[in-house]
Amino acid sequence: MGEAIIYITAIIFGPIVGGIAGGVGAALADVMSPYSIYAPGTLVIKFCEGFIIGFIVYTIQLKEWKPWKEYFVIISAVIIGGLVMVVGYWAYEAYILGLGPIVALGEVPLNLMQVGIGSSVAIPSGLGIQKALEIKR
Repeated sequence: MGEAIIYITAIIFGPIVGGIAGGVGAALADVMSPYSIYAPGTLVIKFCEGFIIGFIVYTIQLKEWKPWKEYFVIISAVIIGGLVMVVGYWAYEAYILGLGPIVALGEVPLNLMQVGIGSSVAIPSGLGIQKALEIKR
């Protein structure tokens, strides 16, 4: 559910808040868990993920608002941000933690599942919250 919160925050509040919520929130969760070794990487990776999603959503100008355009922009942003997270953790595990590129591939399916589950919650929720707040771009 952490992914969904990052995505929703970035969709609603934009790149800065999305990045801070993603990086700091997720890193704090790592520090308070058995996965504290991931906290430095999480801070950077999740910040980038939230920032990129918010940046894409907030910088693409939709001259004529149409629901399918809004869906396309948000879905694209979440996919790109999610891929940044997957590649970021692969690189962190492979090169910073020293596990090697092949071993680090073992975590990729789990990270892709996080993206899938998070996006399946965040996309409809983010669109619904935007509509409720009457956020138009």
